[in-house]
This record gives sequence, structure tokens and C-alpha cells, in this order.
Amino acid sequence: MSNKVKYLLLGLLVIGIATWFSHSYNFAMMGLTTFLIAYLSKGMRRYRSHNPNSQDE
Repeated sequence: MSNKVKYLLLGLLVIGIATWFSHSYNFAMMGLTTFLIAYLSKGMRRYRSHNPNSQDE
């Protein structure tokens, strides 16, 4: 996915949350918290190779 598409989706998410925030505070905060936790935990999720000779384990 290109950087333009990523920034477009991120911008739409921010605009959507800002609009939703004005209508329903509880659900908007839940959505914002979920997004932040998913974004911050992205670095913790690692895809390991399935090499049986790997010494990572």
C-alpha cells in the first residue's frame, strides 16, 4: 500500500473520530483508545520465520 493511501485512511479515521466525538463521547473514546492500543502494539507483533534451524526460540 502506498504512503498516499495510508495517510488518506489515517486522515479519514481522524476526521471520522472527530465527527463521532461530538455526537457520542463514550464510543468515540473507545474507538480512539482501541486505535492507539493497536498502533502502539504494532511494534510488539513480530512475524517469525518458520525456519526449523532458527535459534530465536
